[in-house]
Order: sequence, then structure tokens, then C-alpha cells
Amino acid sequence: MHRFLRYGLVACSFMGGIFHHELLADTLQINEWSTTRDGSLRDEDGEATDWIELWNYGPEDISLERYHLSDDLEAPDRWTFPQLTLKAGAYLVVMASGKDRRDPSQDLHTNFQLNQRSEAILLSRPGQTGLFVVSVIDGYPDQRDGYSYGRITNEATETFGFFRSPSPGEANPLSYLEGFVADTRFSVDRGFYREAFVCTVTTQTPGRPLSTPLTAPYLAPETVLPFKLQVPKAPRNCSWRLEPRQR
Repeated sequence: MHRFLRYGLVACSFMGGIFHHELLADTLQINEWSTTRDGSLRDEDGEATDWIELWNYGPEDISLERYHLSDDLEAPDRWTFPQLTLKAGAYLVVMASGKDRRDPSQDLHTNFQLNQRSEAILLSRPGQTGLFVVSVIDGYPDQRDGYSYGRITNEATETFGFFRSPSPGEANPLSYLEGFVADTRFSVDRGFYREAFVCTVTTQTPGRPLSTPLTAPYLAPETVLPFKLQVPKAPRNCSWRLEPRQR
């Protein structure tokens, strides 16, 4: 299970102090990220890298001096921003490359990389009695090559999805996927068949019933042709039957 937290009365110990959420949050959030290094974004060295996008959705500019990024809830101040201002409504992309570069006139690089499997991403700053959590992703679904992940609307929401077209430094796409179906299993192995058979397809992902029935083309006797089965929605358990057509 993954949780997406923003602010509230939450506290935990941190290096002898308090790592907490304040009731009033900054208008700054982790908006989109990519862990697949699929070339959707390359750094100044020409290398594909993980990246994290921040968005200032408020009406005021925000100084990022003393703000921190981390992938570890036990070390929320793992990487610290240089003196830099993020304009109202603007986006900022930070390379999560592990190269640790903080020149504000160049691409910014954290000293950590992201994991394709679930972990945390945390944005914090000094608060009144400890570190103030500005935005935190406390675990995310396993990531997929070719997709980024982030908030599904360009608002301060807590609903997330996968994007086919990553948009670092820009508003998130309106088109998204909620998730992916687990691998399917066929009850009949691939091969050539001359007799009618029933094949059952199953998946571990609970899903909605099919919106349209499964169909397969008829094959004339003594004819061997490949066919493609298209499933419009994720099935839990479905089957179809191939019948040779008699002439």
C-alpha cells in the first residue's frame, strides 16, 4: 500500500528533534517524477536520469534556500537546495542522478537516485519546532519504463496516475493511467491446433467486467493463421472458443 501525505498532525522522531507537519502548508508540492531513466529527460552530460518536478501552485514566489529533498523518511534533509527562487505558478525539475550539483545557474542534481520500486520522496524545510514537511510521497507504485508518475490534475490534489507522455517542467498531461494489469495467464500454450478448444485467461488484478465480448476469427479447415485478441478492459477470468468454419 502507498500513502500520499500533505499536511496534518503527524509527528515522528528525527535526530533527537521533531519531524512534523504544520497545519498551514506551503504552496509547493512534488508534482511529477520519473524513475526509469528512459530518455524522457537528459542532463547536461547527455545522460538519461531520474528526475523530480516541483510546482509552486500559489500566487507568491518561494525561496528554496534551506529546503531539502530526500528519498528517505529517516533522513529528510539528505539534499539541500541552493539559494534559488521558484516563481509563482512555475515548475522546477531536479535531476535525481546522485551527482550532487547545486549551481543554481545549471541543472540541479540530488545526491541520491530514485528506486523504480516503491520508496519515499520528501520535500521539507526548517519549521518552528523541527523539520516542516512541505510535500511527501510515502511510497509509490512500481514504475514502468516510458511512463512518468504524478498528480493527475494541475491542482493541489492527492490523486495520482501514470503518464504516457512525461512533461518535466510543464503542466501534467490530462490523459493518464490509474495503473497496470498484472501479467495474464493462458490455460492453453501457444501452438498450432486443428481441433476446437477453450482457452481461459486469468490475471491477479481485480478488474471490471469486459465492456464488449471477447471474439476470435473463424478459421477454415486445414488453415493455420495467427490471430490477435484485443481485451478492452482488464479481465479477472474470461474464456473464448475457437471453432473451425465448415464450408
